[in-house]
Amino acid sequence: MVWISNALSLFTRRARLVPLAIIEEQAVQADRPSLPMAQVTLLPSLADFAPIWPRMHEVDVKPLAQAAKTPLKTLAQMQADALDDVWPALETHLNDDRAVFHPRFKADDLKSVFIGAARHLRVMQFQMPAILSLDDEPNLSSELRNLPDIQHSETNGVYGDDTIATHAIRHEFGLVNLKRMYGTMPGLISIPLTMIEPAVLDAFLESGQRAALESLQRVVARVSHDYYHQMQPIHDTTFFSAENLREADLPLELKSRFHMATGARYDWEEAVVPHLKKRQLEDLDADLFEPHALTLHKNVFAHMWKRAHFREAMMQDVAWFIEGVKRAKPYFEGQEIQSLYNQPIDYKNFAAGAVVILAHYLYRVAPPGHEIFNHLSQCAIGLNLRRKDMRDILPILAKDLPAGMSGRELAIWHAGNISRRSFGIIHDEDFIPMNHLSRNRARREMVHALKGLESMRPGGAI
Repeated sequence: MVWISNALSLFTRRARLVPLAIIEEQAVQADRPSLPMAQVTLLPSLADFAPIWPRMHEVDVKPLAQAAKTPLKTLAQMQADALDDVWPALETHLNDDRAVFHPRFKADDLKSVFIGAARHLRVMQFQMPAILSLDDEPNLSSELRNLPDIQHSETNGVYGDDTIATHAIRHEFGLVNLKRMYGTMPGLISIPLTMIEPAVLDAFLESGQRAALESLQRVVARVSHDYYHQMQPIHDTTFFSAENLREADLPLELKSRFHMATGARYDWEEAVVPHLKKRQLEDLDADLFEPHALTLHKNVFAHMWKRAHFREAMMQDVAWFIEGVKRAKPYFEGQEIQSLYNQPIDYKNFAAGAVVILAHYLYRVAPPGHEIFNHLSQCAIGLNLRRKDMRDILPILAKDLPAGMSGRELAIWHAGNISRRSFGIIHDEDFIPMNHLSRNRARREMVHALKGLESMRPGGAI
C-alpha cells in the first residue's frame, strides 16, 4: 500500500467509505504488490511531515527539511483543509448554550484562526504523527542538528504519554520542533512523534503491515488536540518557551493583538488545579493549557462521532490496525526477540502491547464504555488474548486485575488505568463541570483571536 496516499486527508476521505463487513476481503486484496512511489512534486504533501522511519536505518530528514521550506501559510492551508471535520464540530461545541445576544461562531472563521497563526505568528502545528523506534530518537535529533537551515529543538515529551504497555513494551508520544527564519523573524514547525518499542516496529514493517501503522497514524490524528495549540499559540509552551520561540521575539503589535488577557483563563486554572492536586498530578500545573486542550477536543470529538462518515472511518482504522497485528504473527515464529529493555517479546506480548497502545490513544477522547472500545474489543477477539496470559504480560499485580474480564478487555482496561494517572481525569464524573469552564475559556480565546486576525488584514502574509 502506498503510504503517501494518507496525505489528502488526516481524518476521512470524502469518497465512499467501505462497510466494515468486507474488511477481510480488502485485507486480502491489500497483499497485492504496491505501486511504485510517485515522483516528488514541487509542493509537499502532509505525508512528508509524517514519515514512518524503519528501525536502525539512517533517519532521512532531508525530505522533511525540504518540505519545511514551503511558506507556512501554504502548509497551514493544507493542514486546515485536512481538519475539515473539526471546524463544524468546534463551531457546534462553542455555540452550545451560548447566550443569544452573543455572535455565533462559524466554522470558516475558526479555520481562519488556525491559518492566521501561521501567517502572522510563524507557528505551524501538524496533526499526524511521524513514527519511529524509541532507540532512534537520538538519531533523529542528530540528523536534524546537522541540517544547515534548521535550528532544531530537542524532541519534547508530552505529559502522560509515556506508556508501559506490557512488561516488555514501551511507547512514547511527543513533539519535535523545527526552527528556521522566515524573512527577519524566527518561525517554528511542530511535528507529533509516536515512538514505539523497536521490536514492535520491526514486527509490523518486516511482516508487510505498514498499512496498520498508517491506520494508527490516522487514529492519532483524529484523537489529538494538537491543532488547538496553534489557535492560541502565545499561551502555549509548544511554541513559546525558552527552548523554542521566545515571546520577546514577537513585535509588540503582534503581542498586543494575539496575547489574550482575560479572566476566563484564570477561572479555568483556579478550578482545575484542585482536581490535579487531588490526583497528585501537580506536575501538570506548569502548563494548564494541556488539560484545557484535552477537555476541549474531547467535546469536539463527541460532536464528530455523531457523523456517520467520521465514525465509520474511525472504526475502519481500528479494525485495520488490529488486522495488521493478526497478520504479523508469523514474524514471531522460530525466533527469540528481546525488547529494548532486554525483556522477551513473543506474539502474545506484542498483540497485548499493540491493543494497549491503541486504546491509550483512544482514551484521549473516549470515556470507558464508549462504542469505540466495544468495537476494539470485538476486533481483538481473533488475537486470542487469554486472561491467564495477561497476569504475566501486563505490569499489574494479578490481585489487582478486575474480575470477569477477558484478556483483550483487560488490555483495554489497563490502557484506561494508565490514562487515569494523567489526562484520563477528563473522563471522571467530578470533572464534568470543567467542560463548561473549558468551553468558556475557548470562547474568549476565539473571540480575541478573531479580533486580532481582523486587525491584521489585509497584509501580513508570509
